[in-house]
Amino acid sequence: MSLLSDFYLAENDDEARRYKDSQKPFGDREQFTSLTDLKISTLWAGMQGVEWDIETHQLLTVFEKPAGPWIWRFPAPLAKELAETTPEKVLQVAAQWSATDEMACSPGDVVPIIEALVGLAKKASATKRNLYFWLSL
Repeated sequence: MSLLSDFYLAENDDEARRYKDSQKPFGDREQFTSLTDLKISTLWAGMQGVEWDIETHQLLTVFEKPAGPWIWRFPAPLAKELAETTPEKVLQVAAQWSATDEMACSPGDVVPIIEALVGLAKKASATKRNLYFWLSL
C-alpha cells in the first residue's frame, strides 16, 4: 500500500477541503508518494538547522478522518522559508533531510520534492494563496 501525497495551493481552508471533491481541478499541485506530515516537519527543522520539535514544526490540521484522508496547511513561516529557498540551499537541505531516520535515502531522491515545494511556495506567495498537503492511504 502506498501513501498518496499531494501538495497544492488554495485560497483558504474551505477551498482546500474540497481538493479531491472539486469539479474544478487544482492546477498548482505536485504529487508524490510516501510522504507524511512527520517527514515534512523534519524537512522544516532541517531548513532551520535545528532539532525537530513537535510543538515548533507542526503542520496545521485542516481536515482529518481516522483512516484518512488528511489535509494540513503549511504554517506561514514554513511557506515563507520555502519561498525564499535558493538552489544552493535546496542541495544543503536535501543532504540533511535525506539523512534523517524518516527519509533514509540519497539526497538526489529528495531534491525534486524540495524543488517542487519551493516552486509551490513561490506561487503561493505571489498569488496570496496557502500551501496545503493532502495525504491518503
